[in-house]
Amino acid sequence: MKVGENIFYKLKRNNVAVYVMAVITLVSVVSATYFSYQTYLHSRNHVYAIDSKGQMIPLTLIDEKKDRIRQVMANADLFVNYAYDIDAFNYKEKKEKLAWLLDNNVIRIFKNKENAGYYNQLLQYNIIQHAKVLPETMQWSEENGKYTLRFVSQIQIINTGQKQVYNIQIKLSMIDVSINYPYNPYGLLIVDYVEENKVLIQDVEQLKEME
Repeated sequence: MKVGENIFYKLKRNNVAVYVMAVITLVSVVSATYFSYQTYLHSRNHVYAIDSKGQMIPLTLIDEKKDRIRQVMANADLFVNYAYDIDAFNYKEKKEKLAWLLDNNVIRIFKNKENAGYYNQLLQYNIIQHAKVLPETMQWSEENGKYTLRFVSQIQIINTGQKQVYNIQIKLSMIDVSINYPYNPYGLLIVDYVEENKVLIQDVEQLKEME
């Protein structure tokens, strides 16, 4: 310090410099701690797995895909309920609900079924149909955003006390669309529908499972 300089001014400048350095240090420590914590959270929530092609995939994406497949299967259950689990009292309501799950091509398929008397027989013969998906038969695949399901739906037809049970092999394909609750609660549109096979069940034990 030179002769004649104000010692208090010098000390004040030094104090300011110390405060600035302390603030910079504190900000650096807090920032480093924050980024370290964020890195920890990311690593905890994004554990990686190796797919069949040797590529790393976050397990969160795998979990999301599993959840989506469960929704696809639930949408198939909804389809079976609206399309097959019907009687003279609820078929109109279920037909309207079914239309929200179908694209125009599949709607035309059901329109042709209706023209062939699919719904009229419910009124004419007072038929009651009960339907369920056999979960052990469910098979699925996914390619380019299209989900394809194959499963067996068991249909019990009750006509004036007489019962017949059929196993129907069904193939459905669905694509993602916007959720429209409650009409399309899973955001899935059925774009392909085929009844691949229909078999009359003769086994009495199998018939009892429906009761």
